[in-house]
Amino acid sequence: MAGGAVSRTLIRAGGFRVFPKSLNELDIRAIDGNMLLLQCPDIETNETIIWTINGEQFTRKQATWRRYLVGNDLALFPADSTEDYGIFECYAGEEIIGQGTLFVETQIHAIGEGFVHYCLVGCGVLLTQIIGLILYLLYLNYIAKAAEKDNEEVANEQNDEEEEFISEAENDDDEQTEEFQQKQ
Repeated sequence: MAGGAVSRTLIRAGGFRVFPKSLNELDIRAIDGNMLLLQCPDIETNETIIWTINGEQFTRKQATWRRYLVGNDLALFPADSTEDYGIFECYAGEEIIGQGTLFVETQIHAIGEGFVHYCLVGCGVLLTQIIGLILYLLYLNYIAKAAEKDNEEVANEQNDEEEEFISEAENDDDEQTEEFQQKQ
């Protein structure tokens, strides 16, 4: 299969939104009701492109108002979730140039899938924020305990100094009392 650049741009044609899709993508997803333009990957040939849908050749004679050829591209408008599911292939001569499986999803399914992805991302973000909050609270608790320990050490030092001062004062009192008693 020849490789080519995948066009992801949105084309406006006659007021319609056209989503070009290259057949070098294995799975092609589209939403019901959109115009889809299936393109063969970039080819360097003057041969006519032949399209098959689920193994059956699609020609200009088989074109309908919904499926038709635009140059070498196959247009589907509107894409239909019940009729357009299948394997689309394009050939140049006998060589297969591109193939892909087309999945056309209903708008409700696409919105539901988008909502599920949104919720999953939201849960991931929420979980990250909760973990960050827990770590922050643990950090604050560590700081508070460290400060409390420092305060206890300072208080113990002050108590030790006070006790030392009191014991020195008591010793001085005892000495003065003894001196007084000796003088009498």
